[in-house]
Amino acid sequence: MNKEWHEIPNLKSLVVVRNLVKHYPYRGGPLGRVRGWKHAVDGVSFDIREGETLGLAGESGSGKTTIGLCILDLIKPTSGSIQFDGRDMASLGREASKDIRREMQIIFENPHASLNPRMRVVDIVSEGLFIHRPDSPGAYRETALEMLRKVGIDRHLADRYPGAFSSGQQQRICIARALALQPRFVVADEPVSALDASIQASILNLLGDLQSELGLSLLFIAHDLRVIEHVADRVAVLYLGKIVEIARRQTIFSHPLHPYTRALLSAVPALPQGSKNQRILLSGETPSALDPPQGCRFHTRCPIAVHHCSIEEPSLISVNGDHRVSCWLVDGSHSG
Repeated sequence: MNKEWHEIPNLKSLVVVRNLVKHYPYRGGPLGRVRGWKHAVDGVSFDIREGETLGLAGESGSGKTTIGLCILDLIKPTSGSIQFDGRDMASLGREASKDIRREMQIIFENPHASLNPRMRVVDIVSEGLFIHRPDSPGAYRETALEMLRKVGIDRHLADRYPGAFSSGQQQRICIARALALQPRFVVADEPVSALDASIQASILNLLGDLQSELGLSLLFIAHDLRVIEHVADRVAVLYLGKIVEIARRQTIFSHPLHPYTRALLSAVPALPQGSKNQRILLSGETPSALDPPQGCRFHTRCPIAVHHCSIEEPSLISVNGDHRVSCWLVDGSHSG
């Protein structure tokens, strides 16, 4: 069942990202010298409010995972700022940084690769408790068992190793591990893309139930818009390191404005746009992040681009309240 939109205008922003930039050095030659820079993320700004899910959509290589890792402070941004609950992540000392990590967790794409095959499941789930809550060692096992129960893993299975479980059960274990510390914010990085379609719905429903019960805020990363449509309150569409459109889920799926968003939606037959609109075929390949196009980064593949699109980069403008779009043709300022 699709997630129902709930009005949250009065809730404060838990995560605030402003002008986030992450460039990676590209090295080549026998001496490994820097030959250029990969523009993974280039000036991204958004908020995630308390209790909401922001879906981050885009093709592979668009910078989605890099944004999530920067927010979690697992990689350092090149520039820009990230605030969590009003605290600037870059200015935190060691102890404050450890405290904030307890409130931020991640669910990885591949459950099999993210679980230690030599650890029992109950120990995997309780590992974070040993690190962040050394004052209550006697409660580790019971806390882990209770978290496993919440995700649908029976107590009598808790002392088995990950290899004894199916991929869907392994992802449930990963969710239990992420939530054992009772975080306030979770990055879900393609959490169902490695699972069979028959299992995906149960995992998405589980995440939705746990979010409601625990009051979580989520950054849900996915390339599959059918998944985004099920879980997100708002959706940000990313192309080559830039947000091109961000709005409420209903607005994105019923009234997309950016030509890239329209193309993505037209490629998904299960969505209303896929059956109602003609398929939009994008020409050419996605440009390299080592040498992104001048002007609008999408203009080299855009079916409606005009000359000005190749000269000047459009800003992310508000067209109707929460709905923001980065396109010269949306505001009508350049029509030829």
